[in-house]
Amino acid sequence: MRSCLITFAVATAIVLLSGCRDDTTPSTQLATVAPVTSFPPVEKKYDLVLYSAHSEAHIRACLDRFKNAFPEIFVELVALPAEELLERLRAEKDEPRADLWCGVPDRLLAAAAAEGLLQKFTPAWAANVPDAYHSPGDLWYGTFISPTVIVYNRDHLTVETAPTSLADLMQPQWQDRIVLVDPVQSDIMQTIFGLLICRLHARDGKPGKGFDWLRRLHGNTAVYVEPDKLYENLTADTPVSIWHLADVHRQQQAGTYPLEVVVPVSPTPVQVEGLAVVAGAPNIEASAVFYNFLTRSELVIQVNESDRIPARADVPADRIPAWMTQQQITPSKVDWRLFAQNSKGWMTHWKKKIRGEKTR
Repeated sequence: MRSCLITFAVATAIVLLSGCRDDTTPSTQLATVAPVTSFPPVEKKYDLVLYSAHSEAHIRACLDRFKNAFPEIFVELVALPAEELLERLRAEKDEPRADLWCGVPDRLLAAAAAEGLLQKFTPAWAANVPDAYHSPGDLWYGTFISPTVIVYNRDHLTVETAPTSLADLMQPQWQDRIVLVDPVQSDIMQTIFGLLICRLHARDGKPGKGFDWLRRLHGNTAVYVEPDKLYENLTADTPVSIWHLADVHRQQQAGTYPLEVVVPVSPTPVQVEGLAVVAGAPNIEASAVFYNFLTRSELVIQVNESDRIPARADVPADRIPAWMTQQQITPSKVDWRLFAQNSKGWMTHWKKKIRGEKTR
């Protein structure tokens, strides 16, 4: 057994408390990880302040399981929208109150990392998470992902006629046949656009190619809609869109609309939900215990309860829903620092210089 790579001043204490073990051996890592009840006992009482972007109802079962495993650690839950929690972290920067921040979308994690609000934590399973799903310097790690996919109405398109890559959507045959969720009304679509620019930015260090791509997509887009109106607007006139897989899969399960999905054959933007240790967290030891709990046996429970794809590539296929193992996802490369510094400005440019050229 080797120690987890943790860079806190109290690293030795954390390793003892979190029961770290080698999660980087191939093929059966989670299958061989001991259940949380096998972690060494916590010998003193701790209070842990958890900032969660999920509602209390969503995370309550997880907290109950943690309490049963670690009764010595009292978890104070603060469940608020992620943006409000980020504002709290900013206000509390000089005197941090929170220890962990979980359920956070990538765009806010990237912003918090850029502002020095997060603390490095390298979990033992870090080697099994693609670079696109965690920050440089290990300031945050993804727990769940949702790739950007092409979604279409199967009553009006077939496997043979539907686009297979994001580049296909630029072709003349899709002129005025695309419906998109309005980025002005959707943080998710703003993130997708930002990640698309990041992907092309890597080619020459400039956003121009990304803006050109979005301009061509805009030129083929017939209408922008509110997020909850997307599926009803996949019609004969506008049968195709791009959106994130988790939401599309939920709609497929509901069966209300005749939806089919194409995971692009080329690299695609991937939405990431993650967690992080807050910079200056008052209770480092308890943070390490909860972090490991949340990303080991609890991870598999969450995957099966919520149909969210795990960011870890080492989760055994027989422990997650079959549809997740059938997705061949190639994530776009992401410079998260670049994204944090420029995403708002990129969207301002899109609204003024691209969408403004052709009002929908």
